[in-house]
Amino acid sequence: MVLLITGLMDIGASLLLSGIFFYTEHEYGWGPLKNLLLASAQGLMYVGGALMAHPLTVRWRRWGPMGVLAGLQGGMTFFALIIMPVAASPMAMVTLLLAYTLISAAVWPILESLVTRGANPHQMSRRVSIYNLVWSGGAAVTVALTGTILHLYPLGLFLIAALSHAAAGGLAYRAIRSNSSSPTAGELAHMEPEPQLLRIRRLALWLARISLPAVFVLGYSLLAILPSLPVLEGMNTAGKTLVSSVWMAARFLAFLLAGMTTAWHTRPRLLLIASAVMLLAFWGITLRPSDLLGMPGLACGGIDLASMIAWQIALGLAMGMIYSGSLYFGMVLSHGSTRHGGYHEALIGLGAAIGPGVGALTQSIWPGQIVYGVAGVSAVMMVTLALATAAGVILGRRKET
Repeated sequence: MVLLITGLMDIGASLLLSGIFFYTEHEYGWGPLKNLLLASAQGLMYVGGALMAHPLTVRWRRWGPMGVLAGLQGGMTFFALIIMPVAASPMAMVTLLLAYTLISAAVWPILESLVTRGANPHQMSRRVSIYNLVWSGGAAVTVALTGTILHLYPLGLFLIAALSHAAAGGLAYRAIRSNSSSPTAGELAHMEPEPQLLRIRRLALWLARISLPAVFVLGYSLLAILPSLPVLEGMNTAGKTLVSSVWMAARFLAFLLAGMTTAWHTRPRLLLIASAVMLLAFWGITLRPSDLLGMPGLACGGIDLASMIAWQIALGLAMGMIYSGSLYFGMVLSHGSTRHGGYHEALIGLGAAIGPGVGALTQSIWPGQIVYGVAGVSAVMMVTLALATAAGVILGRRKET
């Protein structure tokens, strides 16, 4: 039940938090600056919403987590629907979309707590992997089809999101009186994490806390500028969204691989390696070989597009590793609490606010020059990579009890 709700939730969220940038480019003619500003504003709202999750489950304890989920899905359905009659006004659409974003962020910590409740480390790893596969698979397919939806019926973006949330809310409502939604369901006792992980718990937690926001610094910045990348010029919106979803498909593969092995459970430094790969992949996606080498003929030969797709695969694999590690280390070391799930999602929102915010600043100074936006986001990424490296060196030397 929880996984089905997750899948339905993800369809709506993917359309309105990821696919929305293709909508604004298609309907409003927005370029990188306005899309980056929108992404940054969504990130700020996401932080607030994520931190609301635990207080909501405490405040409405008698309804249980499923009751809270049902209410949140109802709110998201409402906002997705009322956007439709005012969507011709960018100001009205963005205002309502930000309210939707605030509510959506409160959903994920509750789902994460429900998925991991009562699990020992091995079971938690398996559940986290399945959970990641559900939402990432839904995101990849949804974003790939966003362009087709926009071509057929642009407002379908909001209608499909509303229907998905209504269905998810209905499922949660049906489960309110079941044993699975008892008020204490998310806080059951867990077995202790692996002894090797406990010995390096500070290192694992700090690397997770630093590298996770970096994923979304890059991810939301990339989503905001993808519709305007020169390599995709000449493609219709359907083609753009299809090509732009490759990294999401690769992220799905990373989650699948993470679920097949437990070797990474006690190797948090893999997050540091993945962060470095992520930065290189960002450059590979946004900078065309034909421009870097001064050989315009490469673009005609499809080298630019092939390079962009290949680097998307590297990006998705790195992102999947970081997200899997961050969620696992955090949840297994906090016993699957909703409170930690809220912190996890708040870090996501923080990254989503900072990265696009820096990108928007560069675009306001150098309008239309995407390379400066790439440089600004890269600077943030390099700072986080330096912090992660410092944490790895300093905490790696300390012995923990």
